[in-house]
Amino acid sequence: MGTKAIRRAVCRGGICRRLFNLLRMTLGYWLRRRFGVRAYNRSVLYKTEPPYILIPNHVGFWDPFMVAVHTPHPIRYVVADSNFRNRVLGLLLNLIRAIPKTKGMRDLESIRRMMDAREQKNVICLFAEGRRTWDGKSLPLIYSTTKLIKLLKIPVIVPILDGMFFANPCWSPSIRPGPVTIRYTKVFEGPELRSMSTDDIYHQLSGILNHDDYESQRKRMGRYRSRKRAEHLEAVLYTCPACEAIGTLYSQRHTLRCTSCGYTVRVDRYGFFEGVNGPAPFSTTVEWNEWQIRRLDERIGTAMTKGPETLLFNDTGVKLSIGFRGARVHAVGFGRASCYLDRVEFLCRRPNRSLELGHGRLADLDCVETEHGLLFVMPISELSGWEVHTHERFEYFHRGVLYQFGRPDDRFSGFKWFSTINMLRGRDAQAAHVERTQPSDLSLMRRLP
Repeated sequence: MGTKAIRRAVCRGGICRRLFNLLRMTLGYWLRRRFGVRAYNRSVLYKTEPPYILIPNHVGFWDPFMVAVHTPHPIRYVVADSNFRNRVLGLLLNLIRAIPKTKGMRDLESIRRMMDAREQKNVICLFAEGRRTWDGKSLPLIYSTTKLIKLLKIPVIVPILDGMFFANPCWSPSIRPGPVTIRYTKVFEGPELRSMSTDDIYHQLSGILNHDDYESQRKRMGRYRSRKRAEHLEAVLYTCPACEAIGTLYSQRHTLRCTSCGYTVRVDRYGFFEGVNGPAPFSTTVEWNEWQIRRLDERIGTAMTKGPETLLFNDTGVKLSIGFRGARVHAVGFGRASCYLDRVEFLCRRPNRSLELGHGRLADLDCVETEHGLLFVMPISELSGWEVHTHERFEYFHRGVLYQFGRPDDRFSGFKWFSTINMLRGRDAQAAHVERTQPSDLSLMRRLP
């Protein structure tokens, strides 16, 4: 099938089935061989005619492709608009007519496109948790998703991916071959959604989506092959359980070590922690993460008694990039990112002052010249849409401008920043999502032409 034919298929509003089938035969074959995935109860996919919604649990980068392997119909994915900034991936997403969605912000256009997909009898796939799990335990469902489900009134099928956190954790760039299963469950037929309340939909769907990979692993005890089982684990585990220092953990091969006190743990071949120079207080990332979240909350509470000028933590060697919604980001320079109780600061020592941003020059942004470099100061109360994306990049919007923090070696905990900003804005570090605190756009859909 030529490029012109693909473009015509896209322009007509239909999905290019040939492209979907080609990807399923090539990429799908590789995924089945690489992960050794087994599917259960996939007959519900063949017995259900489009349109319907797929709502999988979200673990790693390959989740959308894993779901597509066993789905007989082409899929319209709802994906973060940051994925469209990559030219190759953005081209592919446009060809399969993926629906862009800005994380953590209201997006009326994405809802309109999902309504159109329903009218065109497409299959819609969205990740109702809003982001990938960092510790292996499912995140709470975004409440506004239940309003969308009630509005669409089409069948809902939930694929649960089990074992993917060990085979493809979001904090690791590598794949660890081992047992992975997908179990499909039809939760709603569609018509009954008319008489159900959003609370009922939320609780029923949450019960199905609630999954902890460690609970399954304790029963299965499957082995996952990797030469670097712990590398990049500091992206999610940022607090040492021994000295309680923040940002001092460093991973290498199978071990995670605190550079401040020397405390070290090892990840065994089953994905559990074992002590190296002392007992391991936690056996799973779930336990460790829950502890560090509580400790972070206590640390913030203590800092609040000292005043808003209190520094919580900072990261050096951070790369700052700036852009706008849906557009490519541009590198500004390297420097120090600091988080205070009331603001985020970035000191860029050698900024690219000639940078053209499309909406103006670098000098037009909220920054001031200092003797040490260009200083960006952004009150936390003015931040929106903060999220963590691929390669541990932490992103947020300030006065319409997208700011992105990261490191070239990806040894940067965007999750630490995400959790802290959530807490400082009075939200739970795991379940919070900006959409839940904003007025719903779904009521506006009924007035759209």
